[in-house]
Amino acid sequence: MPYLAAIALLASSCCPKNNEGQEKELRFHDGVFRIAQVCDIHYGCTDTDKLARIREMVTKTVEEEHPDLFVFTGDAVTGSDDAHKGWLDMIEIFDGTGIPWAVVLGNHDAEANVGITADSIFTYLSAARNIVNVRGAAKVFGHGNKALPILHEKNDSVAAVVYCIDSNDYPTTEGLKRVSYYDVIHDDQIQWYIDESNRFKAMNGGVPVPSVAYYHICLPEFLEVA
Repeated sequence: MPYLAAIALLASSCCPKNNEGQEKELRFHDGVFRIAQVCDIHYGCTDTDKLARIREMVTKTVEEEHPDLFVFTGDAVTGSDDAHKGWLDMIEIFDGTGIPWAVVLGNHDAEANVGITADSIFTYLSAARNIVNVRGAAKVFGHGNKALPILHEKNDSVAAVVYCIDSNDYPTTEGLKRVSYYDVIHDDQIQWYIDESNRFKAMNGGVPVPSVAYYHICLPEFLEVA
């Protein structure tokens, strides 16, 4: 049975299309679809040693794990006034692999002291050739919300779905500020996920499609479990 293999890096419909509108196909191979997760690298744009380590990490991951998809799960480029250069460095590295990649933002990516917004980050990312979620779901809160269908290796049926969900950063309403330091996944995003899940379920003869979701800020239930 096909399965998703997730590789965690650094501490933790139709086919998706790249910024030029061309199809960027995601598909199982030999029953496996490998996802390399890149989280919290906190690249500061001026740290050349860290940039070299990121390049080495990516090269080794490609050589040893052969991922089918890279997923950034937030706090990728932080702590610098030149975030534009930082994202261009990321585009150069990950586009250079030829492997599709997706980005969901963390709470630090668009902080005010970095002098950048989520809108501008995704404007930078629109220059990438191999990013698969730069054009997220329309009229849904946040950036990069996207359902990525993974096709069966022998036909074009959807064997699994990867959901990219923006968990946003900090609350903007007084009511939420009183109960949470971080923002939440908003109601319209949840409804979008439900609608997409039901759509893929209907395409699969009423059987739910195996799925995995990537986002940065943990749900409150994770704290209860811990």
